[in-house]
Amino acid sequence: MSRASQFVQLIDECNLLDLGAKGLRFTWYRKQLKSVLAKHLDKALCDTHWQTLFPNAFVENLFQVYSDHCPLLVRFGSLRETRKDCPFKFQAAWATHRGFEKIVKDAWTRSLPTLVNGLNAVMKEAIEFNRNVFGNIFSRKREVQARLKGVQLELEKCESEVLFRLENKL
Repeated sequence: MSRASQFVQLIDECNLLDLGAKGLRFTWYRKQLKSVLAKHLDKALCDTHWQTLFPNAFVENLFQVYSDHCPLLVRFGSLRETRKDCPFKFQAAWATHRGFEKIVKDAWTRSLPTLVNGLNAVMKEAIEFNRNVFGNIFSRKREVQARLKGVQLELEKCESEVLFRLENKL
């Protein structure tokens, strides 16, 4: 308790403010035999100068995945993220698929004989290949993350063996 008191005193002496949080109520979970111990341990702090620079900033408690702590995400505006045109990114998983090399060769040979045209043709074919073979992994990831967040929110309300199993599966 004395270390916690010293920490609170230090926060007061430095005139730090708690940014508050949205999302999950707790930031730390310890799964025990048939129950869960949960606490709000993690916080994001700032001073008044920082708060005037970023008046719309807030913290989002994200769902836990690997650690017993939930990650905190400091956002500088609304929860709504704007989607911008993303640059093409090669996905390493494509190279593990046995048919990908043929797709690259075919796209390259069909294009006009310049480096830029070849790369553009390969890019278009790779995007189509990804859509057909892997699907939208980012969309699938968002779906799993949303389900995991929902399960963890429900577990905050009541403990359930079914929900514990689903959380582990997700």
